[in-house]
Amino acid sequence: KNIGLFEAQQLYFSSWILWLGGFFPLPGGATMLLLLTCSLIIKMAMDKWVVKNIGTIVTHLGILVLLLGGFTTALLSEEGVMRIAEGSQKNYMVDVEAGVMPPPQTPLPFTVYLKDFHMALYPGTNMAKSYASDVILKDGNIEWPARISMNQPLRYKGYTLYQSSFEETPEGDFTMLAVVKNPGRLFPYIASGILCFGLLIHLFQRLPSLLKRKT
Repeated sequence: KNIGLFEAQQLYFSSWILWLGGFFPLPGGATMLLLLTCSLIIKMAMDKWVVKNIGTIVTHLGILVLLLGGFTTALLSEEGVMRIAEGSQKNYMVDVEAGVMPPPQTPLPFTVYLKDFHMALYPGTNMAKSYASDVILKDGNIEWPARISMNQPLRYKGYTLYQSSFEETPEGDFTMLAVVKNPGRLFPYIASGILCFGLLIHLFQRLPSLLKRKT
């Protein structure tokens, strides 16, 4: 609440060591996830790989895939912001969270042209209800229109563009697009499938004994 989402994530979840009170070291979120990963690998290596344990083994494998996706995202993901005025275009994103001035720019393999910006207000207020950007995506000699809205991101060449916010200035409207390149984006979906499969196997393996107890 007091330090903001990004700083809290860096302090508690992405750090290896959390200094409590500035002098007492505690394991940070990254350390805890690493310990959890190592303990799961050791447990799977020491488990008896027999048919009756296959459900538990597959479930633990799903958790390992989920943790692997988290480490992939933490180490390899790229994040930035595109601030585009109506009628202009950009082919780079800015890392506003780098903490340096001017913020570093990362070139993108495509160009985004902002054709029009739409905003709907709650009736009787000046509060934005929804907003969207009509853009033209340009890649070399190819270009096509697309709409980026609050619940409809644009995905292209491994990048995902989200409608983050907007700015109204005397010079005109600006759209703020959050740009994310996350090589670990599919890991949660794969891990969820493996987890469900492992839990179903475990359930069906346990079902005969549970029915026998009831009878």
